[in-house]
Amino acid sequence: LLTPDRLAVGVAKLRELAAERGRPTPNVTVGIHAVLGTDQTARSARDALVHDLMDGPGMSPEQAAMIVVTGSPKQAAERFAAYAAAGANRLVIAPTGRDWMRRCDLVAEANAMLG
Repeated sequence: LLTPDRLAVGVAKLRELAAERGRPTPNVTVGIHAVLGTDQTARSARDALVHDLMDGPGMSPEQAAMIVVTGSPKQAAERFAAYAAAGANRLVIAPTGRDWMRRCDLVAEANAMLG
């Protein structure tokens, strides 16, 4: 449950600790909640997920909205690239919402844009 900015801070610290100990920097895997699509069903699923993140982990509405990847595959690809630029070696993406298989297809489309 990190934004790319917070991930970059953590990866920098991880690199520093690894260097101090003469070890290679470990690979970084990040889990992401994604509700891709621009239809009303996707927007409703996104709102429900943000609400759950506010109720469960106690995030503010702004924090919760920032960590959920939403929108079109192009927008998602940009967010995925931001996580990679912040130091993520691998993303584990949890598509959320009704029409789950369609959401998986949109994640695959976004991934294909990354080349």
